[in-house]
Amino acid sequence: MMLQRIDTIRAYYQVLLGLSREKGQDQTELFRQRAYHVEIILTAQKASMRIDNGVVQPDMLARGPMTLNELWLTILHHIEERGKL
Repeated sequence: MMLQRIDTIRAYYQVLLGLSREKGQDQTELFRQRAYHVEIILTAQKASMRIDNGVVQPDMLARGPMTLNELWLTILHHIEERGKL
């Protein structure tokens, strides 16, 4: 089960985002950071679900704690504050 999760997260970053392991970074730490990122996205997605004509899907406009909208606003605030991600 854990190996499947590792492969899923690796595929997400390598295939879908076009990212590969950064040179010189500890693989365990990199995996931990990527797993954390995926969990944040999935949590926000789950908190933002709505039903539209019987189809459950994430809603970027949903407001509230831990929603995709809140995550987006947090990212924008971070960029504004620090000038980068």
